[in-house]
Amino acid sequence: MECFKNIEDGIYLETPKIYLTWDTHKDNVIALSDSFELVNDSYYTLKVKLSNIPFVDYLGIHFNDDKISKIEMFNKRENVNDIANVFYDNQTILEKSIGKPIKQSFSSVLFRGEKKKIKHFKWKFKNIELIHKLWDRFGLEERLEIIIKH
Repeated sequence: MECFKNIEDGIYLETPKIYLTWDTHKDNVIALSDSFELVNDSYYTLKVKLSNIPFVDYLGIHFNDDKISKIEMFNKRENVNDIANVFYDNQTILEKSIGKPIKQSFSSVLFRGEKKKIKHFKWKFKNIELIHKLWDRFGLEERLEIIIKH
């Protein structure tokens, strides 16, 4: 199953087996699995498996007015020694799955005391933006974000 098959309408999760549509009300999303973890009233996480995106093992779902507003796909692996190279390898996987991005931009990140320029990649679909980036929160983390425009 390809998770981005109908990206304009939703996303397919392999484990747990869920088709998550963007217009699903928050209560109905949470009812899809008993494995959701509450972070706060508008943010939940779920451990997932996506066969065509092997570097993702968690989904973070943000809600605004009880509608999905943003999905963060990430992993909780720590101490990836060469995260920048891993990021670009994963970008290749994404491009095989969903095609070339429409936009690339650069940002500077400080990683292990050294400034690095890292690309961010963006795809646009009808009412969806998909962004693949490295994000510095408590160290560099790879993120794949889906932003839903209602």
